[in-house]
Amino acid sequence: MADQCSKEKTFMDKLAIGLFSLRHVAVIAVFCSMIGAVFLLGLGVLKTWLIVNSFFVDFSVSLAAVELIKVADTFLIGLALMIFAFGVFDLFVYKVSAVVCPAKPDWLTFRTIDDLKQVLAKIILVILLIAFFEFVLKTSSSLDEAWELLAIPVGMVLFAWAFKLLK
Repeated sequence: MADQCSKEKTFMDKLAIGLFSLRHVAVIAVFCSMIGAVFLLGLGVLKTWLIVNSFFVDFSVSLAAVELIKVADTFLIGLALMIFAFGVFDLFVYKVSAVVCPAKPDWLTFRTIDDLKQVLAKIILVILLIAFFEFVLKTSSSLDEAWELLAIPVGMVLFAWAFKLLK
């Protein structure tokens, strides 16, 4: 009877080790997020270049400003994907220490998934703020109702309130 218990424990230990090693599958999310991040950062560089070139043709400061705000949004989403990739790598694949990578900033050290969610939520708030600013610049003269102007800020406040409740 004691022999059977030790066999079950050994099997369960092996099963646990096997299941736990599946966490390395998360590296797929890391690679895909990094590919998306590099793509968006490159797209942001290309958009910036096109805006600068078109500015010297049209000399429209307001149009260039709106387009550059959109580019900032593209960069932020790319950076959010990059931070997500670093966080998933740090939490699931390999804990990178300051000894291994001394250039790693403290804000890229994640102890829990909640740490990663908090950083990403802050980035989402900034992206929403940029989207609101872009919306105001585009439609400030063509709004039919005043409530249309309040839609994004009200959403941002609700999101920030929900984020605060999660802490």
